[in-house]
Amino acid sequence: MKKLYTLTLTLFVATSMLAQNDDDITANRVRQTLSTGNVSAMSSGMRTLPLNEGETIGDYYLQEELVATNFVMQGDEIYEGFPAKYNIKGNFFAVMHDSTLKYLSAELLKAFTFVDPVSQQRRVFLSERVMPNTVELIKGFWEIHHNGKKAKLISKKEIEMVEANYNVSLDIGDRNSKIKKKTVYYILENNEYKKITKFKKKNLYIFGDQQKEIGSFIKSNKIDAESEEDLVKLVQHYEGLITPI
Repeated sequence: MKKLYTLTLTLFVATSMLAQNDDDITANRVRQTLSTGNVSAMSSGMRTLPLNEGETIGDYYLQEELVATNFVMQGDEIYEGFPAKYNIKGNFFAVMHDSTLKYLSAELLKAFTFVDPVSQQRRVFLSERVMPNTVELIKGFWEIHHNGKKAKLISKKEIEMVEANYNVSLDIGDRNSKIKKKTVYYILENNEYKKITKFKKKNLYIFGDQQKEIGSFIKSNKIDAESEEDLVKLVQHYEGLITPI
């Protein structure tokens, strides 16, 4: 009789345990673990949660501040002195007019100019619509750095998004994405766009018959392929080589 009672009690306890759902059992085990302080194995794999999910640093504008800008419209009308800045990705202008920030489509323009607040030099930008060989060009504006008769130095701003690479498990990397703006320079010669890249011997073919002389000029003058001032000197020298005396 005693054995039967013990068996019945055991089955009752087992049945009661089976009746509990998985969530109840898990909760009980967690409470027991925390109450005994036996969390060393679990805590060794814990990391502090990041305070934020990160953000995007930077913007798509050519310059940070509104500057007095002159616009040349498609119909050749000229509007001067409007505080504005150009959005490279969106291909539009943010313009302050009547104390209100408004938006102007770049499709309406041939060109725009402004005086750079840092260098105090006038910067000139032409729409792809008025550039030679427009079939090859994407929408946007080209900056004119040297407007030579035989060769011009021009550039285009390109946008690069550097994505966040933060690894929560290892607690390394950057939580923030970054918008980078890169200036890509070209020589415009005979309606052909010649992209300037790092000055390695194999890249000097863009200078045609003058590549040997240009190579020597680059080396002796320590020309930097990313310096506007250096590249203007280079193109002026190149233009002198290809222009008949």
